[in-house]
Amino acid sequence: MCLPVVLWVSSVAPHWSQEQHSNLQLTTTGADLNDPGPASVNSRGIDTLIQLQTFTSMFSNDPRIYNAAAYLVCVPILFIWMFVTLRTRPSPAKTWLALAAIAALSPLPLYHRSHDARILLLTIPACALLWAERGAIGWLAVLLNAAGTLSVGEIPSMIRLNLLGKLPPSTPGLWGKIPMAILARPVPLVLLLTAVFYLWVYFRRAFEYENAETDGDKMVMADTKPLESQ
Repeated sequence: MCLPVVLWVSSVAPHWSQEQHSNLQLTTTGADLNDPGPASVNSRGIDTLIQLQTFTSMFSNDPRIYNAAAYLVCVPILFIWMFVTLRTRPSPAKTWLALAAIAALSPLPLYHRSHDARILLLTIPACALLWAERGAIGWLAVLLNAAGTLSVGEIPSMIRLNLLGKLPPSTPGLWGKIPMAILARPVPLVLLLTAVFYLWVYFRRAFEYENAETDGDKMVMADTKPLESQ
């Protein structure tokens, strides 16, 4: 669907990709509108950036460092998700868990804003699935989903921004930056915790279902052998 549009735009404006690249460079650096660093002009707005770089930049405002840190966290999670998905057979329960994990992960590596975090709605079926089991995992799923809902809502964001304006400056050093990073940029942290949680459940349940299905197939084959011999 996109290919005809790309070809048409390329014929009308052949230098559009270079212009887009230069525009992105201008707006993502120097504390501009799309800069994920703490000095961004949009860092204290409602529809703020939520990629993981906004959290890691609180510790080092160097793009080479906070981008690398974000990729080092997100890429292994993505590869684990791909490994589980490709190595196990699909089922409705595994599909909901897989969708919840990748939905929470998808806004983290690249440019996204708060309204994009509404993709967390795709985690609700998996949350309901775990809650129906009436265990500790179900409670943890509900708490993470509630934290995601509260962290991206407009009213909670306004309350949080007003409270942040009254807090004293953070103390220098790592231990002083951690509380401020959690309070100022909670959305990427909640997304990361949600992605890791659902990936952990997906990993465990996928191979448990796979082993159970394999054992069931072996039992069926064993039951049919006497019939075949007769």
